[in-house]
Amino acid sequence: MDIEEVKAAISLGIGRIAEADDLARLFEVQPNVLKSAFLHSEKITLTRHILNTRIARAKELLSQSDLECRTICYLVGFSRLDVGLRAFKRETGLSMGQYREEARALSGTDS
Repeated sequence: MDIEEVKAAISLGIGRIAEADDLARLFEVQPNVLKSAFLHSEKITLTRHILNTRIARAKELLSQSDLECRTICYLVGFSRLDVGLRAFKRETGLSMGQYREEARALSGTDS
């Protein structure tokens, strides 16, 4: 199992990858084996990497689209809106709406 392939699968399928178990099934390994190999290779947990990827993709969508926050939460793989909104705020210090406003102000884009 190549960890770069795992990372690519996360990036490409972030909206469909709910958790490590989904990736383990995809790569036909036990979840604990995948988690251990990922931690050893990347020095962060697989769960943290998935969350970081979701937040990064949400930031892109917020700054580059007019999609509703609800839609963005689901597109990046949060199964529930409240979980996505809380995770985004916890990780960035801003609500999704605040992040969008700041990103647009910095880029000079107004909508």
